Amino acid sequence: MNKPIPKTFKLCYVRDNILYFTDDFEHQWGDDWDDAPYEYNAGEPYEWADDWTPEQNRKHGHAHIRYIAYVNGYGVCEPKDSYCNSPYSVEAINKGAAAWLYHETAGGLRAGATMEEAGKWLDVAGALWGELTIGGKRNENQTDNSPK
Repeated sequence: MNKPIPKTFKLCYVRDNILYFTDDFEHQWGDDWDDAPYEYNAGEPYEWADDWTPEQNRKHGHAHIRYIAYVNGYGVCEPKDSYCNSPYSVEAINKGAAAWLYHETAGGLRAGATMEEAGKWLDVAGALWGELTIGGKRNENQTDNSPK
């Protein structure tokens, strides 16, 4: 019997100590992701709509989303923390203009990082963290590749 290939979820957005990971990083989108400053314009990533076809979901930038929440280790910063109005959009950050998170010891956590990479980064940064679930359950379409 063949095991399903686990989906790789990649970091696409950060807000209020929550890291958002998508299973379709190349096509993921959210409201005003092309507007700067991201901290005043951008909405959360669009999530998969069960009442749409897969084609409709992909066309509109919707994907399955998983989350990691963290309690801020001392010195963990987002791009917005250095500006009154950052020059970045989510689109620019996801294309590499800045790291989503930065810490003096851990360095930068960039868009496209896996959940496992983010967990290791948060450990080095001294943050307490865990994966968020809805009602204690993960979406049944998602396979387990969460950090151990």
